[in-house]
Amino acid sequence: QATLTERATMARRARELEQPLEADRTETQRALAVVGLNGEYFGLHLNAIREFIKVQKIASIPCCSQRVVGNINLRGEVMTLVDIRELLHLSVSQRSAVRQAVIAQVDDIVAGIAVDEVCDILFLSPSDIASLPANAGEDGDSLLEGVARYGESVLSILNLSRVLSADRFTAPALS
Repeated sequence: QATLTERATMARRARELEQPLEADRTETQRALAVVGLNGEYFGLHLNAIREFIKVQKIASIPCCSQRVVGNINLRGEVMTLVDIRELLHLSVSQRSAVRQAVIAQVDDIVAGIAVDEVCDILFLSPSDIASLPANAGEDGDSLLEGVARYGESVLSILNLSRVLSADRFTAPALS
């Protein structure tokens, strides 16, 4: 039996009370985009993702590493599209025509990452993420941050700043 003004006030207060719960969720949980490559699942930190796209046309770039698929035009912005399968020790022979990509930005590096599919967005608490085995990063430069369960599969969480470092995509020296 509240008046319209009282109802509006109660609704506003209820919305204000919900906000700290949502803020707590994002502070304690990690938002990940789940993508598929060669039937395996990889998590990408959502804060480094600008968008997900369908790839229309790719312009090849001569004299580049095979990891560089080519350039794409995204609403007037030309950016490089890369294939990270080889970095992740996945079969490159399974690579089909690139149809989807994730546009990622880490610091001043913006690049498209070719993926087979964009599967999901999920929130994981730190306790859901397992550490890597001791020998996973023997070179001290592991591309993975950890692993987690994803349904009946395993989700490998990628460190995009290491994945997109420029030295990983330079062409090998010609002899």
